[in-house]
Amino acid sequence: MAAAAAFEDGQFCSACGAELPLHSARCPYRHSLSDSFDAMAGVAAPLLAGFSIAFIGLVIGSVKEFRWPGLTLLSLTVSALLLITAVQGGFWARHYRPDVSADESSEWTLSLPEFRRWLKVTRWSYNSGIALLLLGLALAIFPRRDRKST
Repeated sequence: MAAAAAFEDGQFCSACGAELPLHSARCPYRHSLSDSFDAMAGVAAPLLAGFSIAFIGLVIGSVKEFRWPGLTLLSLTVSALLLITAVQGGFWARHYRPDVSADESSEWTLSLPEFRRWLKVTRWSYNSGIALLLLGLALAIFPRRDRKST
């Protein structure tokens, strides 16, 4: 079985021949984009946002142990906000998502521009949130210079 076609304007699914993001009812890729998007915005983003918030509490509780506590807190805070934005963007993208097959598309009025806009917002905020979370973790692993070795 061939890989699913990318989600871009004017492309067609290699399995069913329908214009993306719509697929025929028998297409094996009909729900693959929806399922991966739901996992990103509905599971991974809230989990990582919670981890960022918990790590913020850890840094605040032991500021003297970190070399750059201000930059670490800034990175983790912006990361948590972006990941929460990804969750909210995912809700709005699911609100506008065209969950119909190509055969049923004539019966529906689809809001593809809004769907694509919220899809971009969700992906951008999710990817940026992960990058800043990793930056916060990298900043946190450096110990203070004045700390005596045992």
